[in-house]
Amino acid sequence: MCRNSWLSRPHQPSNPGVHDVINGQRRASAGRISTIGLSAILLAVFVAAPAGGADLLQTVFQADQAFPEYLPLWWDGWPWEDEYGVKVRHARPDMPLGGHLKVYFRNDGNRPIEIADILIEGISVSQAVAPEDRNKARAGENYFSSIQFSNLSKEEIERITTAGDPVWWKPDPASVPPGAIAEVTVRLRREPKPDRLNVEVVTNRENYRGTAATRGTAPRILNVSFAPGMDRATLYLRHPSGKGLAPTSILMDGQDLTGRCTMVADEAVAVVPVVLALPRPTREAQYHCFQAIYADGSSAIAGLRAWEPEFRYGMWGWPRPDESPEKTARNHLVRMQAHHINTLMWSLGEHVLDFAVTDSGQAALKQSGIRLMHHVAGYLKDPLYLFLTDEPDAADFGAKVINPPDKRLGATAQSLVEKGRLWRKECPGTLQLLNTDATFQPEQYYTYAQLADVGCFDRYYAGELQGAYERHPADLGEMTRPTSVYAAGRIFHSVCSPKPMHIILTASLCNPEQHPFRAPTPEEKRVEVYYALAAGAKGLSYWWYAPYGDCPGVGGDYPGMPRLLNEIGILGAEVRTAGAILSQACPADLALQASRDLWVRSLLARNDTIIVVAVNDNIAFDRAGAVVVPAEKARIEIRPPAWMQPGSVFEISSEGTRDAVWNNHQGTVTIELGTVELTRLIVLTSDGGLRQSLQKLYQEQFAANVRQLVSERVRLTSRPGTMTN
Repeated sequence: MCRNSWLSRPHQPSNPGVHDVINGQRRASAGRISTIGLSAILLAVFVAAPAGGADLLQTVFQADQAFPEYLPLWWDGWPWEDEYGVKVRHARPDMPLGGHLKVYFRNDGNRPIEIADILIEGISVSQAVAPEDRNKARAGENYFSSIQFSNLSKEEIERITTAGDPVWWKPDPASVPPGAIAEVTVRLRREPKPDRLNVEVVTNRENYRGTAATRGTAPRILNVSFAPGMDRATLYLRHPSGKGLAPTSILMDGQDLTGRCTMVADEAVAVVPVVLALPRPTREAQYHCFQAIYADGSSAIAGLRAWEPEFRYGMWGWPRPDESPEKTARNHLVRMQAHHINTLMWSLGEHVLDFAVTDSGQAALKQSGIRLMHHVAGYLKDPLYLFLTDEPDAADFGAKVINPPDKRLGATAQSLVEKGRLWRKECPGTLQLLNTDATFQPEQYYTYAQLADVGCFDRYYAGELQGAYERHPADLGEMTRPTSVYAAGRIFHSVCSPKPMHIILTASLCNPEQHPFRAPTPEEKRVEVYYALAAGAKGLSYWWYAPYGDCPGVGGDYPGMPRLLNEIGILGAEVRTAGAILSQACPADLALQASRDLWVRSLLARNDTIIVVAVNDNIAFDRAGAVVVPAEKARIEIRPPAWMQPGSVFEISSEGTRDAVWNNHQGTVTIELGTVELTRLIVLTSDGGLRQSLQKLYQEQFAANVRQLVSERVRLTSRPGTMTN
């Protein structure tokens, strides 16, 4: 990396006398606020507690955000039928939603404490979310949980259901060191009916009591990202006023770090980035609690586990066996590296796994820059993720002892919480990932997005398109573009934030002998990827590589698969070149206009960069493939926030970076894109060294592979000129 670049330079914290832009005006930084002032502000967000217990630090109820504009996209493939024998459609305009109750407290003692339970309205949530089989629960096996299995009285069940109907609950960390802040999350199936809930966190030493307001909207921490070196964090904040208001103070793990922050804000931009220089570098999977306190006494608070900022670009599945297991594994790593894959997701295949645990395998992985995900704690030396499970919402529908069926959603969740707790003890430095399927759409996203360290879901557009032809032809108009990828990403991001979001896209056929349909096309995959980036994805992966079986993937020779794998590699160069800023970015609605046939979305990256994702909207996909009418004379107009005047505007493509044609007139930047075939990625920045840093990254890691992939694409493409980057 270049020294003094956006990617690597040390952050200079704001100090008294350093000027930041706040609400469009320049003002002197307040630096560290006084201890008396901080205490006064904190008193405004503490929650009054009954006598006999310590106070909770803060309680927040975050109601699910509805996205009714996407309801026509959601169909379930289940055998659930109503009393007339008609298949039930879970997604409907009157579909009720729930939310998450978040409770935060500090261990002010001198010894660790263990979180044992949380009470809502005096009722134990651990008893309410009861396991079907307590022997399985004690043995750490998978099991279903439901209030229907509890020993609560009828009156208690009615009371806890009125309070929101808990689905799962999770303490993090479960064991709280002295002086540390912990959070307890309770997923509530439905919004509570009372305006306030009495809550009590039960520990092995003392209980923490308070009340939680269930009406109104609190400030939110939309995203927390970390810089290379893990010595800086960027918080993206939103105040419920809808205006870009900067907080008066920032706390991390209870420590006032306002003096180490650079805060910028513009009332016209709802999202406010705050760059924080950490007192010391954090490490992967370390838990942190962030707070942003406002002058009106309100507070945003959120906890998460730190994650390495490299953008994850992954592949699922295993290769065809070669001459020997080791050769199979080595060749697979070489091919994945050539396609810019830096993460191998579960499942990996026994050849790759057996090689990965050897010294030579560890050396090969380090050389390739590829990290692995596994589903067994302690098996691999340094896995990127531990995989809690795949598609628990699909398993939930099989919990036929729970009725009606819509009460089954989340039945698997508490079992996964307990599994994660055990894994945390065994592998405290490894992040946990959970993948959500498409059952009980779209409520499954709300139910599972917050459960793991990394939120993940799969969205298989080609299968949805095939399903529309076979079962829902009236909905084909909604399926001509992979809008569901962006829609699901928006919903999921609204719930899982500030944790990172990972999206899985399809790269396989499904039972092609019994259900023949074309392979996913390179064109639609490109659009899917850009939709995912616009939604705020911090990682992408493809299901899957395995070249055989019922669902042959891109590792085989089925028609269309070699071209798809080639495009995945080319896309990887673009995504990972931009990944240095995408991994630190957050979706933000800026003042943005585009020519008629262009779909555009914007993201803020720290306080000095804007990313604009542009997709040709005059396209359609059908069972024959892609229909693309290029967007001609494409133009984008964007008004950057008051705190940023871009000195450079450039594009990132599979060919690296290139200057954009642009001008700045009275604060509005106009970018001339010319002809847009499918996608464009534009960067506006006030960092003079950013483009040079990204180009250096591209040349060192991706350029040689891209030349090979482009040469290969020429041979694979039957109609020259149909693929454009």
